[in-house]
Amino acid sequence: DKYYVQFAGTIGYVLNYKTVLELAKRVKHEENIRIQIVGDGNVKDAFVKEAGELGLDNIDFYPLQPVELVPDVYSACNVCIIPLKKGVIGNGTPSKAPILMACKRVIINSVEIDSNYAQMFLENKMGVSVDITDYDTLANEIIRLKNSPQEVTEMALRAFEFGRTNYSSTKSTQKLMNIFDELGKTK
Repeated sequence: DKYYVQFAGTIGYVLNYKTVLELAKRVKHEENIRIQIVGDGNVKDAFVKEAGELGLDNIDFYPLQPVELVPDVYSACNVCIIPLKKGVIGNGTPSKAPILMACKRVIINSVEIDSNYAQMFLENKMGVSVDITDYDTLANEIIRLKNSPQEVTEMALRAFEFGRTNYSSTKSTQKLMNIFDELGKTK
């Protein structure tokens, strides 16, 4: 009867935990939405402290889990959130995104909306990307997805296929081999 929104990983410099606090404020009235934070890092203590000071009892904190449990952790939620600070995403992809795709989890990104990463999700309809400070849209999208299980299932399947097509070990190995071939040609 609960809808779990999860961040799992390093609670450090690149995580915009203030976004999670703002999200928790905005969904506090939604009794069945729980925010799971799984991990440790150099800002976790400040994060936990601020959540307590704000009375945000809809955030549950858990310790970092062993790497072999990562798929189990990711599979224990309805949707995952990747809230990053300004200037972090650039044109890359967070390392957790392909794993989340493999676990058929919908990713809700709070990132620079004009980044290639954000656009990748919007164009492929495999998740949600909202601008870093657009807390209202972030909360509204989570509530909307909670009430749209069929859409979440469809997004998750598109994310899985996208991940398989673009991030499989076969595809990644070939990309690296091509880079090495090009480097070898320039010497």
